[in-house]
Amino acid sequence: MTVRTALTLDELGVAMSRSDEDRLRMRMVLDFIDGYSDVGVAERAALIEIEPKLFDARWDAFLAALADHVAYEAPCSQPPWAEAPARFLTWFWFPVNLASVVAEAIATCPATFMRHGVMITPDLFSRA
Repeated sequence: MTVRTALTLDELGVAMSRSDEDRLRMRMVLDFIDGYSDVGVAERAALIEIEPKLFDARWDAFLAALADHVAYEAPCSQPPWAEAPARFLTWFWFPVNLASVVAEAIATCPATFMRHGVMITPDLFSRA
């Protein structure tokens, strides 16, 4: 049996910055969510407390929204870095730009993501 170690958001940001492919970056996010879900509630705050370095405005906002979302769900304190102006988009970004997904994201996007300008569907967090 292999024991998987959960990445911190800082480590996730480093890994994501090494790729120019949004599909691969999203795969990394899904792996982070899986790892985050596997650790105990007491350990979750440590995974989001260190600020990821800025590398792409869209993904910088995404990581802040992700930190806000998982902190709310844990529950634990929101990391202060997630409120930095560079962590908010001035436009709405849809990581999946398919008409049906855009319509669903507009209707169901978690508030933690919407306030950062990142429009997703909640099924990102309910994978089988």
